[in-house]
Amino acid sequence: MEVENYQKVKGKTSYEYGTKMYKDLEKKFNVNLEEILLSKELSYDQIKERAVEALSVGVRKYHEKHENKDWLSDGKFSKNPGAFKVVSPVFMKASQAVGYGSLEGDEVEAQLQRVSSNMSRMLESSDYGVASFYMISAGFLAITGAGAVGFITAVVTGASEAIAIAASLSAMGSTAIVAVVIIVITLIMFFVYLREAKLLALVINNTSRDLVVKNYREKGGNLYINTGKMSDFMNQEKNIGEVGHDAPQVQIHRKMDWIFDGEVEMGVFGGWYFAEKRDGELLGADGAMIITDDDDDNFRIAQQYAVPWSKHNGTNIKMLTNDENDAKKIFKELRNSQKERVVITEGKMNLTSSVNSIHGQDVSLIASITEE
Repeated sequence: MEVENYQKVKGKTSYEYGTKMYKDLEKKFNVNLEEILLSKELSYDQIKERAVEALSVGVRKYHEKHENKDWLSDGKFSKNPGAFKVVSPVFMKASQAVGYGSLEGDEVEAQLQRVSSNMSRMLESSDYGVASFYMISAGFLAITGAGAVGFITAVVTGASEAIAIAASLSAMGSTAIVAVVIIVITLIMFFVYLREAKLLALVINNTSRDLVVKNYREKGGNLYINTGKMSDFMNQEKNIGEVGHDAPQVQIHRKMDWIFDGEVEMGVFGGWYFAEKRDGELLGADGAMIITDDDDDNFRIAQQYAVPWSKHNGTNIKMLTNDENDAKKIFKELRNSQKERVVITEGKMNLTSSVNSIHGQDVSLIASITEE
């Protein structure tokens, strides 16, 4: 999958790549990220919270100084109290989702570098028009559900793709900075976070189903963690724009459609999760989840990940039958047959799950769930 205006930093490790990224951001926005990102005392959550706050403040001051009014506006979504508590979900063309599903090996990590490079450059854009170019280069149409609605609202009125992306950022108002910063910091942390055994995954939902992992916070739920812990997990509003404690949530929203030039276009969401080794444990991070349709328990998929302290990294994915309900048992089955890349075609379903390598302690994973 090719994306315009991107050159991978050849010959650099993930750590060297991430280091270059945060140093460039420090210089551009006059912030001290290194002290936060490389802290051995702070937890993942503490590092992320402080780094997001520091960079968000730095970016806002930068645009105030340069009088870049787009990034300082307040849009109709900007006072949403439930926004951005997880890594911002991304919204892309269905064709891009297919491209993501085709990535394997080093291409998986290269794509995350491509995303981080272009999203970080969005932050210094003088206006949303310039920022939309980098959004396209990252392979996305919008970030967050609110951004996706803003994009579709603009494009159905005849706006070009670039103008519609700019309109989606404008609709998000001041929260646009935070949404982009969260993705950038999450990716940089994956590259430079000083912990062994960590995995960053992007899971793409190219179906008309709202996908959930039921009771994922609870023991005995549909997320089984064998070793390590889950520091970030997928989550977004089922009904975009509905907020509050009682608002229904899903892990990854169903695809959305619109009409452009008389043709039906489709956009799909991707959600992120980050698994890591627990401090003090001589083990890595591995587990599995049962993904179901929020409205149809008969639709069931299992996805597995592993970045162990020793032995090989890997992943797996499969369709489940109705009597396969034990996430721990499913994990053991999938763990024993995991690979670097797994592709499943079953009826109308096409499933893929790929890690960048079976070796190393920094694992990037892209999984796609497609229903024809």
